[in-house]
Amino acid sequence: MALLKIEKQSAETLAADAVRAYILSGDVSPGSRLTEAFLSERFSLSRATVRGALQRIAQEGLVKLQPFTGWEIIGLTSHDAWELYTMRASMESLAAQLASERLDKAGEKKLATAYEALLKACESKDNRAVAQADWNLHRVVIALSGHERLAQWYRVIEQQISLYITWSDFIPKNVYEAVPAHHGPIVRAILDRDGQTAARLSAEHNVAAGEKLVAHLRALEHRNEPR
Repeated sequence: MALLKIEKQSAETLAADAVRAYILSGDVSPGSRLTEAFLSERFSLSRATVRGALQRIAQEGLVKLQPFTGWEIIGLTSHDAWELYTMRASMESLAAQLASERLDKAGEKKLATAYEALLKACESKDNRAVAQADWNLHRVVIALSGHERLAQWYRVIEQQISLYITWSDFIPKNVYEAVPAHHGPIVRAILDRDGQTAARLSAEHNVAAGEKLVAHLRALEHRNEPR
């Protein structure tokens, strides 16, 4: 009888997951302070465990340690969003091309399953489900690239972009129709082993989505400028 593999996670890893989810929930605003004492009490964790979790999240770019003041959630600017989306466009373009070149039968199934889940989420018109299925499809493409360092740095970009979308309350118009329309051609190009087309479509999709978010953030910044 084969034994089931048990995945062990450290307290620090679990704490990082909890604090990250709290930050991405939108309940706290950009630039807010996070104290170890507050998080320790909220999640019933030791201060040392919380400190280790914050240090891990700092590596993802979600928080930073300010001298003499403590931990702080990163700020939110349209320029930062531009940097993130231009990086994401390059990374996902490379991933789509590599995935096309390396694709096997198992990869085909994973990609098709992820895309079908996205279509079902769009049919449900559940914003949270759509966002999760959308990110999962992109993660599958990254994983299929077989590029471990690319996957490692993509996780950092992914968390920060999720934060920007949550904080800015940005949901593109006609998202339920647009998401399948934009992702379908990319998926088909990868399944057809057409790496150049997959790379081009992936870059175009990310740039278009990024420009919309940047414009949204600039409008918010302009609205909040002192008169």
